[in-house]
Amino acid sequence: MELDAYLKACLRWWFIPIVVLAIAVGGVWTYHNVTGTKEAQATVVVLQSFLPGPGEFVTPRIGFDSVDESEELAEGVARRLDDGTDPDDLHISVDIVSNLNRPNPSLLYGVKAEDKNTDRAIKIANLAVEEAREIFEEINTPSPRDVRAAYSAELDGADADVESARAELVAFEQTNNAYGLSDRIDHQLALVSQMRVSLVSADAGLASAGGSDDPASLQAARAERDRLLSLQSEYNRLVFELGLAQSAIARLEQRESDLTLAGDDGAGAVAEVRDQLATQRQRLVSAQGGLSAFETANSASQLPSAIQTQQALVSQLTISQAGGHAGADSYGAALEREQNELNRLLSLQPEHDKLNLELTKAEGRLATLEQRIVDIEAGRSLPIQADVNVLHEASIQSNLWWKMITYALAVILALFISLTGIYLLGYFQPQAPTVGELEGAFARPVLARIPKAPR
Repeated sequence: MELDAYLKACLRWWFIPIVVLAIAVGGVWTYHNVTGTKEAQATVVVLQSFLPGPGEFVTPRIGFDSVDESEELAEGVARRLDDGTDPDDLHISVDIVSNLNRPNPSLLYGVKAEDKNTDRAIKIANLAVEEAREIFEEINTPSPRDVRAAYSAELDGADADVESARAELVAFEQTNNAYGLSDRIDHQLALVSQMRVSLVSADAGLASAGGSDDPASLQAARAERDRLLSLQSEYNRLVFELGLAQSAIARLEQRESDLTLAGDDGAGAVAEVRDQLATQRQRLVSAQGGLSAFETANSASQLPSAIQTQQALVSQLTISQAGGHAGADSYGAALEREQNELNRLLSLQPEHDKLNLELTKAEGRLATLEQRIVDIEAGRSLPIQADVNVLHEASIQSNLWWKMITYALAVILALFISLTGIYLLGYFQPQAPTVGELEGAFARPVLARIPKAPR
């Protein structure tokens, strides 16, 4: 169709675009007023630290915007509304609020709710924030059972390392009669020094008579000392277990105090920490019972003190027995025996220190792992709920931009449809032949034109 013919068709059917535009605008108006809803949005900030502290474990968290994927959110809001609302009828969403100039990793989230009623939309949005906070805490708070299970392999490995290091140290001490080597070296040094002084006195004729010459007493004292020293490794193990339990209880009690000061928001966490405290206190009672039973069974109450006392007795009896023999020669022979024992003990010290260091490292790794598990179970800070703060209460969001878009689209679509319709009407409507068409059809020129009679 030529342009002049199309323009004539537009003039002929000028009312079609007006009718279509009226229908389109009326349809959009009806859509917004009949099916349109009000959207309320609350802004929430989820606080995050910049960087974890040295050696601090940071629990991986599921983003706050993931809570709307759970059916629990709509179900919880419907339950809080308590007006028979079906959870499927609620329109709730949680999205990250874009901010290109954010100076820290704490994200902003928009909690949105749609409803035909303005007040109801605001109420739903506020309830959705509270429900989302609880769901966020639930999915990001590890249960103690899960934490223990997750670290079971590391715990088993650390326990195995400690037992292996302790077994090597005990085997070395048994093979070389080197129980409590460091303390024995100290006492042996003191004994040799004292005997050297006694030897000088004997050479000067100043040695006092009255020394004891009872080898059985010295032998019994040494046997008792060796027995007590052989118990030290197991005693240290029991004390180590006792210390782990005491450390866990101290950290949990501090956590309980922090949560109590935090108020009602930490009520659930307080109950969980108290359950863990009860477990650790049972562990402490068991460790104390094991240590008490060990001391009773081996007649070794306060073992370190008992060893010190027995070492002093052995030294006293050794000097006393040496003094029971007249002359400097007896002192010299006794001193030589004790010096040889000192040299033997000193030769064992490097290997003993090495094995003892390995045991200390293994116990340190196990203690660190236990503390880490307690920290994860109890949490280092306030409950996760306290990390979720409402920045702006729910308010109705303006949808003017959306209305402008829908009306603009309706106008454009109406014009397109109406102008296309006019074109089709003009194209398919029969038209009188033009002068050129007649001259071409008959091969004769047109001589005259008869004007159209007025109506």
